[in-house]
Amino acid sequence: MVTAVGYFPALLGKESLPTLGSKHDFVHHLSVVEACVVEAGYATSTPDGIKVEPRFQHLVVSRLLQALSPVKDVAASAKRAAIVYGYDWQLIRTVLIRQYGKKHGLKDEYLAKLNRLKFVPNGDYEAFIEEAADAFALCRRAFGKDIAEHRAFVRQLCRVLPHNTLVAVLREIRAAIAGAGLIASELDWETAVAFDDFDLAIRESGDQPRVTTTTFCAALRSVCGIDEEARRLLASSGSHTVRYAAEDSPAKPRPKFSERFPHVVYVAGSLLDDKQTAAMYFQTFGPEETLSLRNRRGKPFVLLGYNTAAEAAKALVDLKADKESGLICRPFDPQGRPKNISGPRR
Repeated sequence: MVTAVGYFPALLGKESLPTLGSKHDFVHHLSVVEACVVEAGYATSTPDGIKVEPRFQHLVVSRLLQALSPVKDVAASAKRAAIVYGYDWQLIRTVLIRQYGKKHGLKDEYLAKLNRLKFVPNGDYEAFIEEAADAFALCRRAFGKDIAEHRAFVRQLCRVLPHNTLVAVLREIRAAIAGAGLIASELDWETAVAFDDFDLAIRESGDQPRVTTTTFCAALRSVCGIDEEARRLLASSGSHTVRYAAEDSPAKPRPKFSERFPHVVYVAGSLLDDKQTAAMYFQTFGPEETLSLRNRRGKPFVLLGYNTAAEAAKALVDLKADKESGLICRPFDPQGRPKNISGPRR
């Protein structure tokens, strides 16, 4: 179909056309920029490309050459061809396709990229997944929907994964297949399951039914994310460190607060209604530990634990000296309830 050239074509500015990102994308890039030129009204489409309107020849070719500028070797070849052929786009196009439109170059780049893939345990797994997705895109451009090449790509990718990671990924995929009501052993999962979201979208928009919305990349991302979270939790340290007892060790009841600290100060009052403010306030009195509780009426109170009588006495004096706090404080007696206090016995 021939598209007519508009009498007043759209403005073709310096940044009107998308630029080439890689010489291996040349054929796809060429189809896009030529379509843009036709849609703008500067050329007509033909079976062999486009035919530029003669009065716009230099403008259009200049813009097309500029769109190739990010890739130096392609841009240099295009510029030489333009000089030799007097800005005749058909001739320039023929030369460039001979140089950069062959599939063997795309296949070589794909194989090189595939061989460079390296999974680093505990490393940036998102970067690895991004590189793998780029390699798969090259595989698709080089081999189309060739099932054998798709399978070979996935298997090669599996070989660079650590054993434990691969096992976890396969479990995720098998679980997703089972969730879809299918049997994994009856499927060629390497090709039945979409590799990434782009592959999944292509399958959903085409005739190929999807097996599951879980993709290989999604399963790998999930496994690596869980592993990273586990490392973070195990690496965390401080007062909340969990210690595991031996399986044959009998469970021991945690001693009461008053048994762990020989000197305890009881504090109650409205200040305790704001837990965060109260916690910061009581830390200024230097307790070894604090315990927040509520009495039978639901009123909050706090126990401050100290190892020495001197520390507890000083804290008690300082607390009573702060008249503005409105706190009630006294030494805590674990053997009986202090007068007028209905808190639980500790």
